[in-house]
Amino acid sequence: MSAFVCLLPSCIDDCTTECRVAINQAWASLRGRETDPMPDSELARVQREIDTLRAVCESNKRAYIDAAKSIISANQALARIRALHHEYRSPVDDGDYCAHCNRISGGWIPYPCPTIEALKDIT
Repeated sequence: MSAFVCLLPSCIDDCTTECRVAINQAWASLRGRETDPMPDSELARVQREIDTLRAVCESNKRAYIDAAKSIISANQALARIRALHHEYRSPVDDGDYCAHCNRISGGWIPYPCPTIEALKDIT
């Protein structure tokens, strides 16, 4: 039999025995009647399929975690951009300007600046 991670949380020591019983019970239920235990070849096939599905799940879990990390990084970058391009009220004319754009351009760039406008639909 192939080694695999058990699906039953109750298994502690001898996973294969409990799994074999559970698989045989499922086999009988699916067939709608009491039946002979699942043949070893079929049990081995089912266990290989379980191993494959677990590997796919693990791969998908890693992909999900990587995507979540990317989203977090992107949100942190957006927060830094928004913090730089914050609204500044001029004491001279009471206009609303972009603090960062004004600092780097030497002019009075109205708020929201083009950078903030470009980000307005991004949450």
